[in-house]
Amino acid sequence: MSELGLNQCSLETLEEELQLYKRLISNLPFEVDYFDEKTKKRIHKKKNEDYFTVTTDHAEDKLEPTISFPMDSYSFRNLEAFLQPLFDLVPHHIVFIDNKGIVTLCNKQTLEDFQTTRDAVLGKHIKQLLQIDEDQIKLLETLRTEKEIVCEEVLDKNYGICNTKIIRDQNGDLLRVVSLFHFLNPLKEAEKMKMIGQVSASIAHEIRNPLTTVRGYLQLLSQEQLPFAAELLNDLLIPELDRANRIISDFLMVSKSTPVKKNPERIYNFLTHFKNLMYSEAVMKEVEFSVNISNELTDTISLLNHNELLQVFINLFNNAVDSRVDGRPLSITLNCKKEDGNIVINFNDNGCGMSETVLRDIFDPFYSTKETGTGLGLSLSRKIIELHYGAITVSSTLNKGTSFVITLPITR
Repeated sequence: MSELGLNQCSLETLEEELQLYKRLISNLPFEVDYFDEKTKKRIHKKKNEDYFTVTTDHAEDKLEPTISFPMDSYSFRNLEAFLQPLFDLVPHHIVFIDNKGIVTLCNKQTLEDFQTTRDAVLGKHIKQLLQIDEDQIKLLETLRTEKEIVCEEVLDKNYGICNTKIIRDQNGDLLRVVSLFHFLNPLKEAEKMKMIGQVSASIAHEIRNPLTTVRGYLQLLSQEQLPFAAELLNDLLIPELDRANRIISDFLMVSKSTPVKKNPERIYNFLTHFKNLMYSEAVMKEVEFSVNISNELTDTISLLNHNELLQVFINLFNNAVDSRVDGRPLSITLNCKKEDGNIVINFNDNGCGMSETVLRDIFDPFYSTKETGTGLGLSLSRKIIELHYGAITVSSTLNKGTSFVITLPITR
């Protein structure tokens, strides 16, 4: 046979194979959604349809592949029983829940860390295992929103890194939500003990200074060497004792772990109150001060402890004032908006800014760049935000300014 004939035979064989693969995909009894990274082609076939489509996906438009199983809930339980011994070997938390939030699989590491048994967990609601509010449970968040979570840090009493994945059945209905949780509580406890040692030394030093001053003057008073005792008491001794008491109060707040008492409040009202409260201060200190609130936040409600959260904003305002650069008008601006289902507040100033070294330690207790500072202001502020189930981050550029971003949850 000639070379041309051999090539034609090969082409016919390839065509037959291609048609075979097409018939195979067309006759599959379940949904298929496959993306080929090499060719950037996507094959999609719906259940109970005898044809499929092939499209070209650009990298920026690529969707996550759908995980689906050609089986019902009963059949999937058999698969879970098969996977259970394998997941028991994994040193992280693996939990499956169904579309009602009921636990259908829980691995050994989860049971050991929560000091419970499989019989006490399977068939029960996930809230019973975690013992926290439903709004804090990431599995239920994914179940409610059908949005998967990727490497999200969890800051409640079960500290760690959480990932969730949705599994659907052959009809595309949600079958399970899977959670892989990197449990870091033991590491957190070790860091806490280290921090206690550091903080104890710092607080002893901070309180010893005013107490030493008071003790010295009291000795002089006892020897009747100070005729101006009343003025001394009012101007120096009592303020020094008040400073020591303030340090202790702030330290106790930083170390607090129990939830604060919160009430529903319109974030617009809170921000407006803060703006009005600081207006006279801004005028006296010649600060260009503005609070910009998005219209979509007008009726947005969050659970707040008004006074404690106000303390955070006043502290940030005072820090911004202290960062003033000589010869440059100081500007402090709050931009408030709704983003990804949260309240996001950008607290910006054009002050002296901070170096990378300062930024690294800025939230540590007793760390301060001010001669008269206790170093508890920002540490306390972060603690208050965390007790509101929020987050606070900071970015800064030397000689240009600083930006704090506060994120708070919306009450649904």
